[in-house]
Amino acid sequence: MKYELIKDDFIIVNENNKLFRVRYLANNELGGYIESEKNLSQEGSCRVLDDARVYGAARVFDDAQVFGDAWVSGDAHVFGNAFVSGDAWVSGDAWVFGNAHVFGNARVFGNTFVYGKAQVFDDARVFGDTWVYGNARLYGNARVFGNAQVFCDAQVCGDNWEISPLHIKGSRHYLNASRYGYIKIGCLELSVKEWKEKRVSIGEGEKYTPKEIEEYGLYIDLFEKWFELNNLKEKK
Repeated sequence: MKYELIKDDFIIVNENNKLFRVRYLANNELGGYIESEKNLSQEGSCRVLDDARVYGAARVFDDAQVFGDAWVSGDAHVFGNAFVSGDAWVSGDAWVFGNAHVFGNARVFGNTFVYGKAQVFDDARVFGDTWVYGNARLYGNARVFGNAQVFCDAQVCGDNWEISPLHIKGSRHYLNASRYGYIKIGCLELSVKEWKEKRVSIGEGEKYTPKEIEEYGLYIDLFEKWFELNNLKEKK
């Protein structure tokens, strides 16, 4: 055995999850809190440290590290050489693996995959059916969701949203809303006003389906509302 649970050192979370402090037997080091041995593998060098908490059906295995005040819950998996730290939360069906790092006040949840050398930190939120991988970095107040894929050396930062469930003429289009009040669909970046003008003529001379035209407009309206709520202005 690599560790044991200290039965008289526990905390209660969500009113009915009883988590026990971990003690590592090799050096008698105290670790973080887990609900049962199902949460932390006895194999490999994986560890839960500090005041980190892992519970529910969540699993930490291989050489992964969860530390600081991080929480891992639901059916989340953290494995490989991944790190989850700071005040980060990984939950739902999210998988964090490879050499990925989730830290700061980041939240990763839903059916999300963060892997490779990807980093999610600060107040970034990643959820939905999103994949973040390669050397991608998400930070600031970034919001990435839907069926988005962020990869290679991509960076999503500041007050940005990025989603990509929009399919037009058989191609997937990535949508990004910037803190300057601009919306980027595919390779074209325009202001809300410009997109609204374009939407009027979107069906003219092009083979868009009624569903595509409707979906197109919904996201323009969504981002316009987001700009309004966050008092974001078009870049001068």
